[in-house]
Amino acid sequence: MSHKKNKRLVFMLIPFFLLTLMPPSFANSLPVYWQGYPSFEVLTVDKNSPLEVKSEHLLFDLSKFNEYEYTITGRVTATYEMFNPADENVTVQMAFPFIGKVNNFSKDDISILADNENVPFEIYIGESVESYGAATDHENISLDILKVTETITTGPYQGKNFSEDDRGVLYTFEVIPKNEERMHFSVKFNETDTNSTKIVADGFHSFEGGENYIEVSGWCYGKTTFEIFVLDGRSDFQIEGYTDGSHREKTDNFSYNVSEKAISVKSYIEDRIVKVINGETEYSGIINSSILNIDRSQIYRMFISAMDEALTGSSFVSGYDLAAQFFVNRLIILVYSVQFQANSSKTVSVGYNTLGTMDARKTRNPLYTFSYLLTPARYWVAFENLNIEIITPSQAPHIVQSSIELENIRPRHYSASLATLPENDLSFAIHANNKIKIQNTFNYRFIYSKPLTLVILMLILFVLVTVTVLIIRKTKK
Repeated sequence: MSHKKNKRLVFMLIPFFLLTLMPPSFANSLPVYWQGYPSFEVLTVDKNSPLEVKSEHLLFDLSKFNEYEYTITGRVTATYEMFNPADENVTVQMAFPFIGKVNNFSKDDISILADNENVPFEIYIGESVESYGAATDHENISLDILKVTETITTGPYQGKNFSEDDRGVLYTFEVIPKNEERMHFSVKFNETDTNSTKIVADGFHSFEGGENYIEVSGWCYGKTTFEIFVLDGRSDFQIEGYTDGSHREKTDNFSYNVSEKAISVKSYIEDRIVKVINGETEYSGIINSSILNIDRSQIYRMFISAMDEALTGSSFVSGYDLAAQFFVNRLIILVYSVQFQANSSKTVSVGYNTLGTMDARKTRNPLYTFSYLLTPARYWVAFENLNIEIITPSQAPHIVQSSIELENIRPRHYSASLATLPENDLSFAIHANNKIKIQNTFNYRFIYSKPLTLVILMLILFVLVTVTVLIIRKTKK
C-alpha cells in the first residue's frame, strides 16, 4: 500500500454562490441571526495632535429601512466642532475605520466635509474582521486601534512565505477538447517538495497533494485556458485528460498548448487584478464595478496578503480564493487631512452607511442592533459634549435596548446628551413593538423571493453530493 498522504480539495465556487447570488426576503417570524458590525469614532493618526473636540453630534438615520441581505442599513453622520488651541496653523491627518465588503463598498456613499467643503480622502483596505476576533451575538468586536492604523501603509509587502520580489514561473495552458466533448484536464507535478513548492492555480476546480506530488485539475467545455504560477519554478509536470472527475478513465481526445514565463510575485498579482477588472476571468461578472474607485495598490495588497495567508500551512491557493476577498467583511479605512488656523474652530463631519445585526431567533419580529465604538475618541487631547440622535423606521420604531439612556422625544425619535464620553460604547436595538416577546420556537424557514435562488441551491446540493461520491470512490480505489 502506498504511504502517500492523499488529500483532495474541491472548491466548486459554492461559497462564491452563497455570497453573491442569494439576496432572499424573509418572513417576519424567521428565527435567524445575521451578524452586523459596529461603527467607529473618528481617530487621529498623529498622537501629538493638539486638537480638542468641543462637541459631537452623532446621528443614526434609520428611517428609510433600507434592506440589505438579511438585515437593514442606515446612514450615520458624525459632526464635530474641533478647536485648535495652538498659536500656529496645523494640518491634522485623521483616519476613519469601518467594516464592510470591498465588493459592496462605494466611494460615493462617503461624505467628508470641513466647514461644508468636501475633503479629499484616500481608501485603505485592511485585514478581514476575523483577524480581530469578531464577537458573536451583541458583543462588540475587539479592535486594537493601533493595529488598525498600522494597516495604513504603502510599503513593500514582506510576507511569511515570500516577498513580492520573489520569482516563479507562470504556465498558461490552452486546452481544446475534440468534438466539443467534456473532459477533465489534469496537471501533475511529480517529485515535488510540498513543503517548499507553492502553487497558485486559476481555472482549475480541484487540488490533490501527496508526499511528493501536487495535482490540479478542472473541467473543459470547449476551448479553456488554465494558469499555474509555481513559486519554485518546477517544470517537470505531467499532463493527462480524463472523461470523469474521479480520474478513472483517461482520454487523449484533446489538444493543448503550454507557454511559460518567469515573473515576480508582484507582477503575477498585478496581472491578476487587471484580468479581473477587464472581465477576463470567469468570476469577473460577479464583482461590482465600484472597485474601480479603489486604488489598485490597495487591491494588490489585499490579494497578496490573502495569497500569503492561504499558503501558510498549504502548498496551494486558487484564483477563486483571491477573488473571494472582495466579499469578505474587513476593515476599510478612510484617511484625510484637515487644516486648522491658529486658535480657531472648524466643523468636520463624516457620513457613511452602516449595517445592523438582525436577530430573529427568539422573537416573532426581528431585532435590529446597531453599535458605535466610542473608544477611538479617547485619543483626542480633549473631548466633551456628546449628543446622540436616532431616527427609527416605521417598520421598527421602538428602541427596546440601549447601552446609553435615551429619551423618546417624539415618535421614532430618540436622543441623549452627555457631558463627556461614556464608559461604554453605544449599542442599541430597534423592534416593531415597544416590548419584546420571547418565542421558544426555532423554525428555521427560508422564503426566497426568486425561484432562481431555489434552483441554485438544488444545483449546489447536487454538486456537493456528486463530488462527495467521486471522492469516496477514488479513495476506495
